[in-house]
Amino acid sequence: MTKLRVALVAHHANPEWGSEPLIGWQWAQFLDPLVDLILVTHVRNRPAIGRARPLEGALHTIDTEQLAARVNRINDRFLPKSAVLNRSFLEALSLRAFDREATRIIAALHATKAIDIIHRVSPISVRATTRLGSLGIPLVLGPLNGGLTTAPGFPAIAATERAWLQRLRGLSGLTDWRHETFRGARSLFVATRAARAALPSSERARAILQSENGVDLARFPAVPPRSGPGLRVLYLGRLLPCKGVRFVLEAVARIPECHGVTLDIVGDGPDRELVEMYLRDPRLRGRVHYHGAVPVLAVPSHMAACDVLCLPSVRESGGGVVLEALATARPVIVMNYGGPAELVSREWGVALDAGSDEELVSGLVNACLDLGRDPERRVRLGNAGRAEVERQHSWEHRATGMVKHYEQILAAKQEGSMPCRR
Repeated sequence: MTKLRVALVAHHANPEWGSEPLIGWQWAQFLDPLVDLILVTHVRNRPAIGRARPLEGALHTIDTEQLAARVNRINDRFLPKSAVLNRSFLEALSLRAFDREATRIIAALHATKAIDIIHRVSPISVRATTRLGSLGIPLVLGPLNGGLTTAPGFPAIAATERAWLQRLRGLSGLTDWRHETFRGARSLFVATRAARAALPSSERARAILQSENGVDLARFPAVPPRSGPGLRVLYLGRLLPCKGVRFVLEAVARIPECHGVTLDIVGDGPDRELVEMYLRDPRLRGRVHYHGAVPVLAVPSHMAACDVLCLPSVRESGGGVVLEALATARPVIVMNYGGPAELVSREWGVALDAGSDEELVSGLVNACLDLGRDPERRVRLGNAGRAEVERQHSWEHRATGMVKHYEQILAAKQEGSMPCRR
């Protein structure tokens, strides 16, 4: 049977980086054996892709670095104090330039040999526009994510996260500047309910809900639980105020040392000084181990070494690290808000309701004490989480399901109708 010819557009697709770049790469490597793949990505990803498993399909890269350099020079000269707005402006220009060139490349390839499907997986942002739908080739968008604000009750974090800029972005919903993007898409996936709500109202009913994250089960096998007393907690992620590492630190500090609760922190970012301050706290001496940022390939070993993953983020649209912990058969503790709350059930984790810093810290203390006292419960939660990931969150499942969706789109196109919405 002839494979479908699919152009996968992923501005970010890098096997050596985490978050969105890794998502783009996972789509590429797991779709590659199933379709005749054309990967269109940014030139900065080429070296890492060259060091990874070779793709059977074609690779096309786009270079927007000269544009970025010019904009940076203008910014440094005229608007040196507006770093946040400058980065946002630069990113918008870069993405538009990338999309314009991706559209040109795919049009040229299609003229030589027909492309069946275009699938744009990155940029992930629900606000990112595209011209790809103008080519007359069925376009799949997503899963898209975004549109999430800081959880109510955390004004200090909302201030550090520049809530005013989030509200400014939210004004986009009052215009129709994205309608052309979505009208040109045959199919539209969104990762969360917040992302669906951020769509133009005319598009929400047809959006298919599916997390943008998945797990490579070969990289994250189920690992037997650690033997021994106590509870080894892991925080893994960027050290951003919204991700809540300070809540985890404060919770562990409040738990008496006799309970044997320790904390490993993996990651780097603006809250690093806060972490280093807590490391000097007498309550935490010898109980907190800070590892800094680690390569993507080192993440599985940190997952395997912990008893529970803790990510009490008050603004987290995704949650890939949550799925990686579940795949390793480790329970998770998260905030009952945003992307992680849509991935976690009480069958395999703890989702905390909290409306203030104090409520969240208290909830973390109780959750850690409960799990520390009950290793059998940790095993049950871990096994249930692994089963859930195998059932619907592996990258194999994502890729095979998406290929079936492509086929559905093409069958509906031949019949002169739209594919059914799941």
